[in-house]
Amino acid sequence: MPSPEHEALVDLLRFRPETACRLVTDALGVPLPRGRLVTVGDSNLSQLAPPQFFADLVVRVVDDADRTTFALVVEAQLRPDARKRFAWPAYVANARVIWHCPSTVAVVAPDPAVAEWAAESIPLGPGGVFTPLVLGPDAIPRVTDLNVARDAPALAVLSALAHGSAPGGLPTVLAGAFAADAIAAEDANRAAVYYDLVTSRLDAAALKALERMMGLENYRFQSEFARKYFGLGKAEGKAEGEAAALLTVLDARGWTVPDDRRAEILACADPERLATWLRRAVTADLLEDVFRDDA
Repeated sequence: MPSPEHEALVDLLRFRPETACRLVTDALGVPLPRGRLVTVGDSNLSQLAPPQFFADLVVRVVDDADRTTFALVVEAQLRPDARKRFAWPAYVANARVIWHCPSTVAVVAPDPAVAEWAAESIPLGPGGVFTPLVLGPDAIPRVTDLNVARDAPALAVLSALAHGSAPGGLPTVLAGAFAADAIAAEDANRAAVYYDLVTSRLDAAALKALERMMGLENYRFQSEFARKYFGLGKAEGKAEGEAAALLTVLDARGWTVPDDRRAEILACADPERLATWLRRAVTADLLEDVFRDDA
């Protein structure tokens, strides 16, 4: 049975199907024909006889005459599944028969190990090999700009899922959370699911740091959804909490904090100063930039 995380990712791809097409073209360099995008959710790619094949999503490119010129079968893959290596070639073959057009499979695999597994060529028999397109972490850009997150929310959520638990990945999670906030204007329930998705791989300390970052003035959410779901508007907490959040963010950025600097952070009793450091820690290029003297 598919996991809730898998179903959330599938829903994301169906909600913004252009995201997978954009990544296939921009990141993998595979051009798609011009035309309208038509989606087929819960896509039955079977013929009359069993077995039945249901793909996560099929995006059809349709020309001005409503003819399908390309069929992109999109699969969300969070863990290896040996059965898919038999099903994926069948998806392509059946799509070709149904729509009489070229077709391929694009596997969205935010985990690098799963992406490596999915990229392995599949032998079909003498003279035949099938290799799916794979949208792994290397193909999914790191979205940290909050304006980009609002304009391309599905891409920002994918970015958070692919990069959020890696060193320096916490800003992508912040952007993914802002993307959920943008989606809340259309569907608050879906936004809540996406927020859970982008934070699913964070430990308790990183999650607490994220919540503190979202309460900072420069990053404060505006929607009623955000205030209710993320608990914004509450007191920021004492200096000890700010210091712990700052250290978590610095660790998430992959920086080694010297002992004297760590002691300075823990000893600081000024919440405003700690909040300033925390804001800088989100976007600074160097550890030294976080603690530069104020102009």
